[in-house]
Amino acid sequence: MVNKVEVLGRLGADPDVRTLDNGTTLARISVGTNKNWTDKNGVKQEETSWHNITMFGRLAENAQRILQKGSLVFVEGELKYRTVEKDGLKTRYTDINARDFRILTDGKRNDSAQAAAPQAAAPQAAAPQAAAPQAAAPQAAAPQVATVGAGGTDDDLPF
Repeated sequence: MVNKVEVLGRLGADPDVRTLDNGTTLARISVGTNKNWTDKNGVKQEETSWHNITMFGRLAENAQRILQKGSLVFVEGELKYRTVEKDGLKTRYTDINARDFRILTDGKRNDSAQAAAPQAAAPQAAAPQAAAPQAAAPQAAAPQVATVGAGGTDDDLPF
């Protein structure tokens, strides 16, 4: 059986980071993904879905150092379900426990500063091979990739 989720979107806020009682770093981020379509009346529509993502340990520390509101990020992880009971009401939450993430740049917003951050903050995690071909290419819209999590290659991306 497989429990794998891949999300590509933008952070809605800076990572919420805390240290658990056992000393493990925990980071929570919310990533928004957009769906665009034209309705039957020819009116363009857009819908944003928000995904709650949890990171632990080194991955959470990297998220705290590198990610910020508006960052374009690719997250790979697994679905986790939890139920919280408050005042007799049970609420079920669906989270994504991240195994890996990559910060991307697409030439929009202030991604040029974000692309430099992984190289300065975590030089062992940067993907210089992915950045070099992009610098030579005239297309600014092509994503540049910096691997931040544990393991993985640029070939793991679905695009």
